[in-house]
Amino acid sequence: MRRLKCNQFAGVNQHYQNFRFEEYLDNMVRCGIESLEMWCGAPHFILDAYHISDPSSLRRMASERGLKFVSLTTPSMQWQHQFAAPGKERQKLAVAYYKNGVRVAAELGCSILSINSGWGYLDESKSEGMKRSMDAVAQVADFAQSCGVTLALETLQPLESNLVLSLEDAKAYLEQLRHPAVKVMIDLVAIGVAGETVEQWFEAFGENLAHCHLADGAPSGHRVFGEGEYPLVQILQTFERYDYKGTFNMELGGQYLADPFSADQRNMAAIRRFLED
Repeated sequence: MRRLKCNQFAGVNQHYQNFRFEEYLDNMVRCGIESLEMWCGAPHFILDAYHISDPSSLRRMASERGLKFVSLTTPSMQWQHQFAAPGKERQKLAVAYYKNGVRVAAELGCSILSINSGWGYLDESKSEGMKRSMDAVAQVADFAQSCGVTLALETLQPLESNLVLSLEDAKAYLEQLRHPAVKVMIDLVAIGVAGETVEQWFEAFGENLAHCHLADGAPSGHRVFGEGEYPLVQILQTFERYDYKGTFNMELGGQYLADPFSADQRNMAAIRRFLED
C-alpha cells in the first residue's frame, strides 16, 4: 500500500499566467488534482505591501470544484519583495508584503507559506545579508504563528541568491533563527544543483521538513518529470520511507506558459503511476 496520497500533490497556477484563473481551476479538475498551491502573482492576484485582492472569491471558486488550497507562494524574486533587501524602508515594505501573504494564506485555509532567504549585495559580507534576512523572517514568523501558518524555507540556486544555497546553509539559518513557525522545504531543483539528495535532507531535518517543490531538472529547469534527469520513483520512495506527511508543490517553469494543461497532464501521469498500487 502506497503511503503517499494524491491529495498531497498540489497544482500551482504560476505557469497559467496567460490564462484566466478559472481555466487553471478547471484544468486541475481535468488532471485529477485535488489540492492547490496559490501563487499570488499577476494577473491572478494583487499582493504587495499595501494591497491584497479579496481571496474569498478564489476560495469559493475552488470549493465549487471540490478543490482545496493547502499552500501559498508570494512571488519573491524582486528586490522589493525579498527578505534581505537593504535599507530600513525596503525592509519595512518586505515585512509588510510577507505579512499580507500570511493573511491570504490564512484566509484560503493554507497551512504553508513558501519563503526563501532573499539575497544580499555581492560587495558586502554575507553575514550582513543574513542578519537582515533573519530579522525580517523573525518578524513575519511571529505573525504567521498567531495565524496558524508555517513558513517553509527553501534553498535557492547560486544564480538566485548568495545566502541560503545548501542544506548546511539552511541548517545554520534555522539553528540561529530558532523560531517554531519556521521549518524547511525541499526544492528538488535547488538541491539537485547543489548535488544533494532527499535522504540527506530527511536525515538533517526529519519532521521539520514541511513542504516540497517537486519538479524534474537537468539539473536546473523546473521541468515535467521525464524531461529531465531526476529519478522520480526513487525520490518518491524516499519520501515514503521517511513517512512524509507534508505536501508537494508541482512547480513547473516558464517554458510551459503556452500550454500549461498538457504539462500538468504529463506530470500527473508520471506521478499517478507511482501512486497506483
